Amino acid sequence: LFSIIVFGCISNKGYLTDESGKEYCLYNKDTNACNYGVGIGVLAFLACIGFLAGEYLFEQMSSVKTRKHYVLLDLG
Repeated sequence: LFSIIVFGCISNKGYLTDESGKEYCLYNKDTNACNYGVGIGVLAFLACIGFLAGEYLFEQMSSVKTRKHYVLLDLG
């Protein structure tokens, strides 16, 4: 949920327009800062979807080794 909030806030209000009509990033006028925030938000959302899919499929995992790896990934 927080990844969607971060992504939405930066992509919606993270850019301002100067007098010449050119957009710049709100964070120190550095587009890399906005791109980093959006990228982290997208990666966190994809990781969240992956963990939700893993929780859904956990009971169907037949290998104990696979379950162990998933639990360690979830804890780490």
